[in-house]
Amino acid sequence: MRSLHALSVVLSVGVASIGVESLSIPFQKRASPHSSWVRLSTQNPDDDPFGFQNINNNIYTGTLEVSGQPFIVQIDTGSSDLWLDTKGTRLQGLTDTGVVGSILYVDGTGAVGNIDLGNVTWGEFTVEQQAFINAPGSNATAGGQIQGLLGVGPPLLSNVDAALSASKSKADGSSFLDNVFAFYPDEPNFMTFYLSRSEVGTIDGGEFTIGDVVQNFSDITQTPKLNVVSPDNWFTFMDAVNINGDQLYGGSLGSPEVKVPDNQTLILLDSGTSLSTAPPDYVDAMYKNLPNASFDDESGFYIVPCDSKVNVSMVFGENEFPMHPIDLILPAAIDDDGSVVCVGVFTYAPDNAGVDFILGDAFLRNVYSLFDFGNWAKVGDGFPFMQILSVTDIEKAWAEFDTLNKARLDAFVASHSSSSSSSTTSDATAASTQARPPISTSKSGSGIKDASGALADSDSSSSSVDLSNVLRLSYIIIGMLGLIVVLLIGAVVTMVVRNRRSGGKGYKTLHDPVPPSHEKPYQSSYSDYTTPYADGGH
Repeated sequence: MRSLHALSVVLSVGVASIGVESLSIPFQKRASPHSSWVRLSTQNPDDDPFGFQNINNNIYTGTLEVSGQPFIVQIDTGSSDLWLDTKGTRLQGLTDTGVVGSILYVDGTGAVGNIDLGNVTWGEFTVEQQAFINAPGSNATAGGQIQGLLGVGPPLLSNVDAALSASKSKADGSSFLDNVFAFYPDEPNFMTFYLSRSEVGTIDGGEFTIGDVVQNFSDITQTPKLNVVSPDNWFTFMDAVNINGDQLYGGSLGSPEVKVPDNQTLILLDSGTSLSTAPPDYVDAMYKNLPNASFDDESGFYIVPCDSKVNVSMVFGENEFPMHPIDLILPAAIDDDGSVVCVGVFTYAPDNAGVDFILGDAFLRNVYSLFDFGNWAKVGDGFPFMQILSVTDIEKAWAEFDTLNKARLDAFVASHSSSSSSSTTSDATAASTQARPPISTSKSGSGIKDASGALADSDSSSSSVDLSNVLRLSYIIIGMLGLIVVLLIGAVVTMVVRNRRSGGKGYKTLHDPVPPSHEKPYQSSYSDYTTPYADGGH
């Protein structure tokens, strides 16, 4: 039995749920050498009290304290709750609300426990009696790489607030960030992300700010505002995707609540998602025609040569936001001959997802992003919006890809050279046998369009594809499934490679993507919307 080496494929996704606003709670700010708003930054790690870190380009974390105990937590724009795995710690001074909170994910992981109130400190800020789910022994901690999650998404996503409100508890369930905003009602209610890129391992996360912008990227305030089209998700509309010089547009899979304008698609910017998802036609256009690339029905990934270079840019209005080619291909496993097996970062979005594109960290590393909460915040006004500023020079990125990719592959092989124990194999086998319901996907009947605006030929037949692994890797469940997920992906990729060598039928070539398309000015609308994930799971 072969060894499995896929330890750098950790997925991450955020969670959506419905919550209700409640009263503010005591909040204090520690003494700071800065202005009233503190930049959460790792520009100089020695001066960073916030512990903003990048773990293998998969999870971006901060370090907060509860009752003086440190916890490494993922920072997630796709959720709004704080939950902590407190196993092995003894927290003093907590108040038990008597209400149980839960965040459950489709793969069976989750955080369940009493909703407690305690003093939570992140860097210069302390919120007294902050509500959080005390979940000792949670199995959603990425194999122990993190100890919880800090949601910095829309307040209405809060499971904690919803549970406390439903129980008629007088405890405040507001999110940590909403409490921060409430303490400074005259200051702007926005946050920004500048995500770092690593070859392998844990490095500084880049820069994360609240109420301030990174000096080198101050031009972001002059970029077009992307209007948020949902009251409880960072949803907006995108105009097109430029793939290897072909500009494709349209072909939305549809949303049960948000009306997607003709020729546009609905997208989510999610720091809690490691990879990205897209409608099948777009994914095919990215990877299908690469030499020796094949799509695997079983895993839901395109298996591609590791030296593949894809030129992809997201188009919002008149502006294109290119992705570095290093962010479009991912090392996933080590083959029997010692070579690295790579997969495409974009995977199929199910047609019942409620959103067309989830643009996770793979995309967000290529932009400086600003999220303004507007009237989502208790003290805010105006509609929420997002702004993005390109930080990728595509010509430089294209020229440096070969050098960066070789370094990444060498690091990947080196980091897994001693990971061939039988226990790893048995863990992967157990993980791969867990029952997961298949999700049926079908091509969009409308299809993406060419430059003339005519519908391109598209296979409209449905095919049953087990996308549980895709969901684990890039859809909205949660991005901290850890070692089990990693080994599962490794097992699938291993099986795929072996099947290919034995002449098996593990690969299925899909239909051709449509030709170049069309760009139209950015437009959006705001409408009432209830997240399709209101039950708290995906």
